[in-house]
Amino acid sequence: MTLRQPLHVPVDISDTPLCQEDEPVEDCKEFTVRITAFATAANRRAGETYARAFLRDPVNFGGDVELITTGLTATNRPLPNDVPIDVPVLPDCPNGSRPEAGTVHFTTPDYRIMEFGQVAPQITLERTGGSAGQVIVTVRSRDDSAHAGTHYLRYSHTFVFNDGDDVARNINLQTLDNDSNDGNVSLDLVLMAKDGCATLGDPDEARVTIVDDEARPLPNNNPSGSLDASFGTGGKVNTAPFGGSEAKLLRQPDGKLVIVGGSFVDFVMARFNADGTPDTTFGSAGRVTTDIVGGSNGERARAVAIQPDGKLVVAGESSPDFTTNYVTLVRYNTDGTLDGAFGSGGKVFNGPVAGRAWSVAMQADGKIVVAGDQYVANRLADFGDVLVARYNSDGTLDTGFASGGSQVFDVTNSTDQARSVLIQPDGKIEVSGVPIENNGTEPTAVARLNSNGSFDSTFNSGGKLAINTARIGYGLALQPDGKLLLAGSTMGFPGSFALVRLNTDGSYDSSFGNGGAVTASITHSTSGVGDRGMALALHPDGRIYVAGIAGSINHDFGVARFTSAGVLDSSFTGTGSVTFDFNALEDGAESIALEPNGKIVLGGYARPTPNDGFGLIRINP
Repeated sequence: MTLRQPLHVPVDISDTPLCQEDEPVEDCKEFTVRITAFATAANRRAGETYARAFLRDPVNFGGDVELITTGLTATNRPLPNDVPIDVPVLPDCPNGSRPEAGTVHFTTPDYRIMEFGQVAPQITLERTGGSAGQVIVTVRSRDDSAHAGTHYLRYSHTFVFNDGDDVARNINLQTLDNDSNDGNVSLDLVLMAKDGCATLGDPDEARVTIVDDEARPLPNNNPSGSLDASFGTGGKVNTAPFGGSEAKLLRQPDGKLVIVGGSFVDFVMARFNADGTPDTTFGSAGRVTTDIVGGSNGERARAVAIQPDGKLVVAGESSPDFTTNYVTLVRYNTDGTLDGAFGSGGKVFNGPVAGRAWSVAMQADGKIVVAGDQYVANRLADFGDVLVARYNSDGTLDTGFASGGSQVFDVTNSTDQARSVLIQPDGKIEVSGVPIENNGTEPTAVARLNSNGSFDSTFNSGGKLAINTARIGYGLALQPDGKLLLAGSTMGFPGSFALVRLNTDGSYDSSFGNGGAVTASITHSTSGVGDRGMALALHPDGRIYVAGIAGSINHDFGVARFTSAGVLDSSFTGTGSVTFDFNALEDGAESIALEPNGKIVLGGYARPTPNDGFGLIRINP
């Protein structure tokens, strides 16, 4: 930091005993002048940066620091190490804490991050249960098997939550790539101190495991792109006839895998252990079926998210009257039973929001954001619009969001359907989608909303963007630098995998691929639909995975890897892509998850018999 202008600090020493004219200098009283300068700075999140600088014995600094005295002699003696430092504190609370001030805690007690010498993107501190008054908390690192200076940069940071401020804070822990195969190591982040009336909650410590990247290369008998034989049966899992297409996969922090979707009359879900075996602690032998409104009414789960406490929120739609679809949410306990504290017996259905939810995301404050589409009557070529709605943590509609809790809007001149949603660290909401498949040439809808549901005017000068070069809204990811990645397929048929990267203002990132876009045909189909990108995952080192449906007849699982510059990465499988078949019948990847060890899990549908079922495979990186 540099001062914008000189800072003059007069020091009153009138009460300090001084030498008399005839007194030897060595017998004079020596004293120390200590100047403490405080500075605050607002970053892109919420004014969380708190910088503090100390100047001691300023005459030693030289340069622009000037000490002016009269009748004094600067001794420049070093201060002892135990001289206390004055730190500003807030007034004490009468009773130690106030419930309305909330609780400050880590989002989860365990984090896994890659070593790759970068800032960890997902470590979060949050204030919940209240936001009254200012609160100052300090987070510091503590070595365990990970050592500061070798595996990470020692961390100590003070966060300031102002009155009414409950925006989550990112903890920017910097890992170090030490080029040594020393295995995974761990450290602890600890909430050390607190000022203000909030309490330090649970967890007040977080274990951070740094995954060694030198251990990532696999033995020669597990080449890149090969099936991981330790998963399921020879690397594959299939649940036919349970489940099916339009499935969404979620990897839990504990490594278990949840997949939902695949039914038109019930919400269905399955959970697997990390090795692909059914999780028998979940539902009935790892499977859960939930009838929303009874009978054979249309019901379908389309998305799943996990809360910090491990509960699962599943979103989709149901049709109580067989004609109108309503956004439907169900929350499950960790064992697969319905959470009776959510909605009506664990369910939110039959209104008030008409439409279908295709994607769901959790805010740091526990609110639930869904994105999808809503039918629009009496429009022949454009009969659907993008739908975004937000719910409180108890399942009630958040009426403070947009117009009474939901935002329905048109982006293109064709039918818009949101397929992906994510929450930025600053609380803004990114949405991407695809048009209803007619001739394969309709534009793609992208939008960014402010946290209150209004359109963000800094994104493409109005909050909305229509992409006319590709059907690109199936997959959506946010880079650490704020740029957006979108995945899908090229216009027309047969298609190829497609990626687009946008700058934070919605413009194409010309440094990526060819003018901001890249395409790759992985099966070189010459007829039919061809290759369709359906999901996207961003590796901590910047590499990009696109998963999808590969081939025109009897589709297969397909995945391709691209460099951070938008080039097909030939170090993956030798060609940059690979496809997998289950049993010579139709199957396709619709979701992707990356494991901390670099392995790739694809989820979707597989048809080894005439009946669809969930299909999962795990691939060596």
